[in-house]
Amino acid sequence: MQSYYLELVRFVFQHEYYASLQGAFTFQPQKETQRLLSRYGLLFRSTRNGFAILYQAVRDETETLVPLRKLPEQFGLRFWICSVSPFLGVVSALPLFRSTNQVLYFDNLHDRRDGDTLYLNAGAPAATAADENDLKTLAPPTWRYSKEETKTVFVRVQSADGTVIRSEYCRPYQGNVECRIDMSEVDPGLVSITAGEDTEIFYCCASPTEGSPLAAVDLYAGSSVPETYAFIDAGGIPQPKIFTCRIARRSSLWRYVVVPKFNTSLQAGQLSIEDGDDRYTFGNATAVQTMSGEAAFAIESEDVIPHQQEPIKGLALKRNHTDLIKELPNPGPDQVMAGSGNFYSEIYVYV
Repeated sequence: MQSYYLELVRFVFQHEYYASLQGAFTFQPQKETQRLLSRYGLLFRSTRNGFAILYQAVRDETETLVPLRKLPEQFGLRFWICSVSPFLGVVSALPLFRSTNQVLYFDNLHDRRDGDTLYLNAGAPAATAADENDLKTLAPPTWRYSKEETKTVFVRVQSADGTVIRSEYCRPYQGNVECRIDMSEVDPGLVSITAGEDTEIFYCCASPTEGSPLAAVDLYAGSSVPETYAFIDAGGIPQPKIFTCRIARRSSLWRYVVVPKFNTSLQAGQLSIEDGDDRYTFGNATAVQTMSGEAAFAIESEDVIPHQQEPIKGLALKRNHTDLIKELPNPGPDQVMAGSGNFYSEIYVYV
């Protein structure tokens, strides 16, 4: 009997900064997902921009390709996206100083499509790139609740689709209510814990990642999934889907500090930065001093400029509109700094 491997799910990851994602990110199924894939004969395959899940199919009596192993009607597949570069937070349009116990979280439990593109980030389709609203806190080993209260507090734990998976009544003792939940006993995935009027949201994982976690991707099959996002129908028949997540690149004001090392007669009025492709405009040069006290000139972009792995070409430093430096260097990730209002990057050039 001949069998074939067909695509069940494809996850496409985009990051505007990188010309190629190869070597910048790794994609890996979480431990419990590895076991589930093995149980149902599913294969995980990394692609050049994400990953794919394949299922084994054979032809039935009508020559239709059907799964060799019947897939369950309801389950969840969980994956990690890990960053290789230590500068990812700098070049991504995400909060720069996010907590180390936070990850981006994406799932297919909401209809966020834009045309034929099935986005997974919370702000889609209005915002098609991940932002601070997609950040979730990794669950602590033990969740603790303590509050001055004379009445019983009802505590409930809900999964990502709203199903109550645990609940209990916490009674007051000497004017205080305390409650603890061992998070290792809570199923992996996104959970919300509500105690009275207070709600906290955590991402639970059964095992740590092999690398620096950027994001968790949870893909569900079952009745809680919108039809357009369901990769398996109610009868367990595959309905292949392509899901997309995108991270925008960071932009900053570019501030060139021109230090006249050899051209000591330079004056501010002689200097300008021109873009040969008329994309970006720079202000007038102003006299400044470097940290070491050297005389210099600062020229700053009038608007933010996006950072990208492949350098932006065509920015020239001019003296009386004649090339002084034909191709100015781009700022590196280690030169991006947080300022008041905008990010900025400072680049020193010596002439």
